Parts: sequence; C-alpha cells; structure tokens
Amino acid sequence: MLGKSMLIAAGFSTFAKLKAWHVQLYLKCLWIIHTYPFYWAHKPLCERFQSDVIRIGTMFVCRSCFMFYAGMIVSVLFCSLFPQQTMGVILFFVFSSILLPFSFPPWYKKLPRWARDTLRLIMGMTIVLCVYLIFFGHFLLGVFSAALLIIFWKVYLIFRQQQKRHDCDGCLEFHNNEICTGFSFQAQRIRKYEKQATQIVLKSGYVPKSIRRVLGSKQKK
Repeated sequence: MLGKSMLIAAGFSTFAKLKAWHVQLYLKCLWIIHTYPFYWAHKPLCERFQSDVIRIGTMFVCRSCFMFYAGMIVSVLFCSLFPQQTMGVILFFVFSSILLPFSFPPWYKKLPRWARDTLRLIMGMTIVLCVYLIFFGHFLLGVFSAALLIIFWKVYLIFRQQQKRHDCDGCLEFHNNEICTGFSFQAQRIRKYEKQATQIVLKSGYVPKSIRRVLGSKQKK
C-alpha cells in the first residue's frame, strides 16, 4: 500500500510539474505575442527618437541594431565568397580605424543619421572579421583585436550610460507624472499581457516562482 501511495504521489507531482511547465510556456508565448512589436526597438516610440527606429510591418526595430546585424551578414557573405586572409586583415584594420574613433559617444551622437548607420554596419563587419582572423590563420592578431574591441565596448558603455541620462532632456513630457508618449504603446501592450496572464494563472492554480519566493520569505519571518 505504501508503495502504491508513493507511486500515486509521484504521479501527481509529475503532473503538477508538467502543468506548471505548460503554463510557463504559455505565458512566455503570450509575452512574446504582446511585446514583439517593440521588443527590439530599444528606444522610446516618439517623434524625438523617430529617426532611431525602423518600422517593419507591425514591428519597431532599433536602427543601429538593424545595421549592425546587416553588417555581420554582409561580412559573413564576403568571407565566404572571398576567403582571402590578406584581404580580411586589411579590411579589419581599415574598418577598425574608422569605427573606434568615430563611435566615441560624444562624437557619435553629433554625426548625421547616415554616418551612424554606416558606423554600425562597419561594426558588424568588423566583429565578423575579427572572428575570421582567429580561426583562419591569424590567431594571435585576432585574439588581441577581440580584446581591444571588448575593452573599447566596455568604455563605450560607460560613456553611453552617462549620455543616456540626458537623452530626454528638454522633452515637454519629461516632468509629467504619467507615462510619456514614447512608452504609452509599450505600456498598453504590457497591460494587456498582465490582464491575460493573471486570468491564466488564476484559472490554472499555478503560482509563479517569484510569488512563491515572496510567500516563503514572509513565512520564515
């Protein structure tokens, strides 16, 4: 009898885990459905940042990221069609000499949009060329270049974070105690997700881990 009870308990436990997994998967899919239109925007969706975002159908995409990945694709195709190590080294140094100085945030922000697009395109191409150097005959040069690019990226992020604090300076909605125009669309989509997700959780009886942690910490106190 004890063995049978244990089997039944194990069966219920497995069923509960499967049910929890099913609910989690459903919530993830629901989140993607509601957030994909702005997930890759990386910017507020207002007139102030209009030039920094590309609209593809119903989806808003960060223009810099779009050009970056486009550069990676172009570079992969180039390296595949023209696998010449010397040409790869030359292009890497040419691109790096353009990319590193002009991507410095205080200067980069002042450049016209087409120039920033070009720099992001070059950035994607440079990273692929760096990997190309590592795996195709220039290992030490590639590793050194990768380390240099990583250091540059870390420094770039520090300056960029400082600059981002002032991106909305001068906006008429900056001091309003409500969600601004740039994030109203995102907020609307997230509210819809929260409403549907709450209904699903209540119907299924599934308790998310975050809530279980809170309840557990309260019980310990």
